[in-house]
Amino acid sequence: MLGQRIADLRLKSGKSQEKLSMETGVERSLVSKIESGHFKTYNESVHKICTRLGLNPLDSEDEIHLDTVFRRLSALASKAPHLLKAINGVLDVLESVDRSRP
Repeated sequence: MLGQRIADLRLKSGKSQEKLSMETGVERSLVSKIESGHFKTYNESVHKICTRLGLNPLDSEDEIHLDTVFRRLSALASKAPHLLKAINGVLDVLESVDRSRP
């Protein structure tokens, strides 16, 4: 999981959660929660931590399951139906990028 990879990289770099907190501006308690896997989305705090540790979460060893993506999209669409047009636009862009790959 991403949280465990963050914890592993932090430890390899010799940083404490407190040190990483100071370097990223993310509260130490939130660093702990992220490392424990207690976050629902890739948010700004997770991004700051990944950037500081040189971790690209898109080069993940984790498997991204289709049902997880579908569940997240469904939850977003049900909470904010006005975003359906934007979600479709993003999917259109992703499809065009995929078609243009050699």
